[in-house]
Amino acid sequence: MKHLNLSLVRLFQFSTMFFFIFIVLFYFGTLLLLPLAVALFLNTLLELIGVNGVIAIFISIPGAIWIGYSLYQISGLFQTILDTGNQFINNGISQNKRYEAILESITSSTEETKILKGPEEPPKK
Repeated sequence: MKHLNLSLVRLFQFSTMFFFIFIVLFYFGTLLLLPLAVALFLNTLLELIGVNGVIAIFISIPGAIWIGYSLYQISGLFQTILDTGNQFINNGISQNKRYEAILESITSSTEETKILKGPEEPPKK
């Protein structure tokens, strides 16, 4: 029964860590790809107006940089976004510590029962 409990706790621990790793990678990946999406949108918008594609790229990339810089200048916004990502990381670490405490209690409870039972007898021939 001990091995089953340990296996189930390890499975839940793995699935929880996988979830938090996915969330953190998705969050920061979105932050990295958001300026590219803005540049692509501006490029498409300029092409719809009738600007040549190459010229639209040279206009849309600085436009996306300007939008990003304007958002960066808003006081506290950039730090709030980074703090949110750091909170995801800290939540994942705290959940992992909680699972480690559960695993420690399972292993210590089985060791206590071995102590109460006394030493094992050697196998008979």
